[in-house]
Amino acid sequence: MQWPHYSIGSPGGEINLPSLLFPGERLYDWQVKRKEILCRVKQVLGQFPPPCPLRWEILSQKEENGVLIQRISYDSCDGEKASGHLLVSPNAKDKKAPAVLALHPTDIDYSRSLLLSRPGSDEDYPYALELARRGFVVLAPDICTCWQYPDAKTVAQGYNTQFFIDKHPAWSMMGRAVYDHQKAVDLLCSLPYVNQERIGVLGHSLGGTNAMLLSVFDERIKAIAVSCCFSSFCCHPNIRVWCREEGFCYFPALRKTIDEGYVPFEWYELIAAAAPRPFFVFQAKNDVWFKRWDGASQGAARAGEVYALYGAEEKLRLELWDGPHSFPPSARQRAYGFLENSL
Repeated sequence: MQWPHYSIGSPGGEINLPSLLFPGERLYDWQVKRKEILCRVKQVLGQFPPPCPLRWEILSQKEENGVLIQRISYDSCDGEKASGHLLVSPNAKDKKAPAVLALHPTDIDYSRSLLLSRPGSDEDYPYALELARRGFVVLAPDICTCWQYPDAKTVAQGYNTQFFIDKHPAWSMMGRAVYDHQKAVDLLCSLPYVNQERIGVLGHSLGGTNAMLLSVFDERIKAIAVSCCFSSFCCHPNIRVWCREEGFCYFPALRKTIDEGYVPFEWYELIAAAAPRPFFVFQAKNDVWFKRWDGASQGAARAGEVYALYGAEEKLRLELWDGPHSFPPSARQRAYGFLENSL
């Protein structure tokens, strides 16, 4: 079954996302269509290398307010390494605890922003540490540009993907993130104190986008929570930001399709493809990066039709707020509660 590509509209044009279901469509029909959606997304992500064995090591560790924080590295593709932080609270090892992948936003000081709340800062999202304090085992992996440029002083320096595109011209940075994050799930599943059936993912901004992609390709993820991470491709004010020549290039493959006037998939298809797993969406109405918040709300409504097909309408939650691109404390607490109730 084929599904039409999405034509690119004008930046200020009307967003009219089509239903993903035909009248009278059955669950079996949707599951066939879901496979076709994932094929289109994979084409944009690029060619993945074969999986590598799980090998990881602890580089350093410290304790922060009763939470053990370990700096770790683990093997990735082609002999390269991925890195991150593993956070474990004292009571987590006493039982098979739920676990969460905490995926960071585009922040040059990403480690501190996930692990600490700096005095006077309103741009910190310490959800890794906050989740660990609530009893989750938390793995906060780095996107690979962050350790490629450890001394970077600006986002432009620290999130430059050209080195990766030169080495992997048939792949994409977002594809590499999915690969590394799946290895992170492997790592969590290998820990004797983690319940493999209770693993979720949470992310803000770039981290939320990565969470959406990971969730559709790894069904070990049982619940998803994202913040300020998508709208609609088709009326994006600057759609070429997704495939730009400089800085952080998400999807090089989109350069050709955008030139031809279309995109192969839309973000709301990823939410629908995650059904019937619990999915929490938080979106700001004054988001400087995803200005068309109506794309997120309409997309969630369309994805909700697929959740209804499973009889799981209550498992998809959308929250809108009249604020900027952010993940404020009150919203984070609701996301944590959603994950607790879902895992």
